[in-house]
Amino acid sequence: AKDMWNSLMPNLPEQEKQKCSSIIGSAMVQYLEEGKAELYDGAIEVLKSLKDSEFNLIFLSNCKIQYMNKHMKIFKLEDYFTDFYCTEQFDFAPKHKIFNFIKEKYVGDFVVVGDRFV
Repeated sequence: AKDMWNSLMPNLPEQEKQKCSSIIGSAMVQYLEEGKAELYDGAIEVLKSLKDSEFNLIFLSNCKIQYMNKHMKIFKLEDYFTDFYCTEQFDFAPKHKIFNFIKEKYVGDFVVVGDRFV
């Protein structure tokens, strides 16, 4: 979330960023609980195919723990992913730094799929 605010509104005071993040986060969790969240078409099939091919799927997101846990429960993501990490668990460190931790835990090659450029 820090990256987003620093990109979109770098001059917004930190207290306002936190307040807005809290409001948005609460609304997103509420939508999840109301069943309004959806995965992209074909997402479950792709995850199943990768898991069946014996890939270790690792979840790493900028989200907060509560948000990650809600997605895990609602979409049964633990059926596909080996491990779950979010930036809140690492004091909102940049994902590339968290990835260094993950690389030490899981040996081998990695393919990273995301919604941003690194």
